[in-house]
Amino acid sequence: MLVAILVAMVAALVAAVGALTVRLAIRTAVAADLSQIGAMKAVGLPVTWIRRAYLTKYLLLAVLGAALGAGLAPVLQGPLTRGALLEIGSPTSNAATVVAWIGAAVVVAAGSVAFCWWLLRPVSRIPALAAMRATTATRRPWLWRWRLSRSRLPATTWLGLRSASTPGQIGLVLVFALLALMCFLPAQVATTMRAPGFVTYLGIGRSDALIETRDAGTARTLDSRLASDPAIARRAAFTQIRGQVKTPDGWEQVPVDLGDHAAFPLQYADGGAPTSRDEVAVSYRVASEREVGVGDQVMFRDALGERPLRVSGVYQDITNGGRTAKGVWQVPDEQVVGWTHAILLAPNVDRAATVARWHEQFPGAVILGVDDVSRQTMGSVLDNLDLLVRAAIVLAGVVTLGLTALFLHLVLATGAGEWAVLRGIGVSDGRLRRTFNVRYLALLACGLLAGAIIAALTGRFLVAPAAGAFLGAPGLQLQGMPWLAALSLPLVLASAVVTGSALGSTHLQHLSVRSVTEE
Repeated sequence: MLVAILVAMVAALVAAVGALTVRLAIRTAVAADLSQIGAMKAVGLPVTWIRRAYLTKYLLLAVLGAALGAGLAPVLQGPLTRGALLEIGSPTSNAATVVAWIGAAVVVAAGSVAFCWWLLRPVSRIPALAAMRATTATRRPWLWRWRLSRSRLPATTWLGLRSASTPGQIGLVLVFALLALMCFLPAQVATTMRAPGFVTYLGIGRSDALIETRDAGTARTLDSRLASDPAIARRAAFTQIRGQVKTPDGWEQVPVDLGDHAAFPLQYADGGAPTSRDEVAVSYRVASEREVGVGDQVMFRDALGERPLRVSGVYQDITNGGRTAKGVWQVPDEQVVGWTHAILLAPNVDRAATVARWHEQFPGAVILGVDDVSRQTMGSVLDNLDLLVRAAIVLAGVVTLGLTALFLHLVLATGAGEWAVLRGIGVSDGRLRRTFNVRYLALLACGLLAGAIIAALTGRFLVAPAAGAFLGAPGLQLQGMPWLAALSLPLVLASAVVTGSALGSTHLQHLSVRSVTEE
C-alpha cells in the first residue's frame, strides 16, 4: 500500500511536469513562428485555421506518445509487478489489463489534445503587425536595479543571474521543484524503512535479535538452550496464533502475538501492554476501524472460544494491513503457527559471533538482527522503492535536459535581437553559453531548494496522515534526506542542464544583427 501511495504521488507529479512541458513547448513553437503567424493573420486566414494547423501536429505527437507508452507497458509490467504478484497471485485473465492499457492511452492522447487546444487560445490575441515584426513584450527582471558596474562578478555570471530573475522563469523553477520532490520523497521513505527505529512501526519491541521458527520441536529446543545461554541478558518468548475480532459484518481474522510484552515494550500511542488474560492490545487500524480505545471491550474469538476482552493499549503496526493484536493468554501448541524469541544480549558480547553460533546450533530457525528485521519484513517494498527512486532520477534528468533545450530555444527566439547585438559587439559564443549555464543552474538550485522544503513539509503533513489512514502508523516520521539522493540528483540534473544548454544554443551561431534586421 505504501508503494502504491508513492507511485500515485509520483504519477501525479509526472502529470504536472508533463502539463508544464507541453505549455512550454507550445510557447516555444508560437514564439519561433511569430512572423509566420502574423503573415497568416494579415492575409485574412481565420484564427481557427491557424490553431488547427498547430493542433494537427500535436495530435500526431500525442498519438505517437500514447502508442509508445502502451507498447512499453507490457515490457515494464513484469519488473514492476513481480513482487506484488508473488503475494496476491497472477490474474486469471489479461483482458482487463489490455483494456486498461488502451483506455489509458486514449485518455492521455485526448487530454493532451484538449490541453493543447486550450493553450493555443492566445494566438487570437497576437496583433498581426507585432507578430510580423516578430516582437513580444519583455518583462523587467526583479534584479533590474543590479548594475554590472556595482558587481564584482564576471560579466557572464552577472548577466546569467540577472536574466534568471525575470518573472517568466518561475515556471521552470516550479518544474525543477516538482522533479526534486518526485525523487526526494520516495528516497526519504526508503531511508526511513531502513532505519533501526523503523521496527517500532512493525509491532515489534526493540531488541538485539529475534529467533523465529514454525516447528514445535525446534521451539522446545530453543527454550531449553537459550535459558542457559550466558550471552543473553534478557529474553522473552512469544507465540503467534490466528484470532478473530468481531466486526459489524461478522468476524475478521487478525494475527495475534502472545507472551510477556512488558519485557520488550512497544511504543504505544495510548495505554500499555496487556497484563492479564482478559486484556488485549490492538493496532491503531483495528482500534480506529472499530472506534474503540483504551478501556473499551472488543469481542474476540480463538481456540479458547468467543469472549470479550478489554483494550489495554493501542500501538502502531503496518504489517498485515495494519491489523494485529497482542495478548498474554496461552493456547495449545496445535493452534500455534509460529514461535519467536526476542533477545537482549549481555554487555560486551560479540553480536556477530553469537548470531553465527546460533545459526550452527539452530539450523531450523530464522535468526534476525535488529537491523535485518525491516529488510526481512519489507524486503520487496524496499526493492520497489529503490527501483522507483532510480526511475524517478533518470526521468528527472531526461525531462531537465529537454526542458532546458526548449526553454533556451524560446529565449533565443523571443530575444534574438538582444543576443545578436551581444555577438555583434564581440561577445563570443562560449561566453554566451556560460551565461546560459549560469542562468539555468541558478534556476535549478532554487528549484532543488524549494523541492527539498516541499518534500520535508509533504512528509510531515501528507505522508504521515496517509500512513495513519491506510497503514496504521499515524506517527510515522520520515528520516532526513539520504546522502546518495541528495548528491546524485543535483549532479544528474546539473549535467542535464549543461547538456540541454549546449543543445539549445546550437542556433546561436546563426544569430547576427543583419539576419535579425532582415527578418
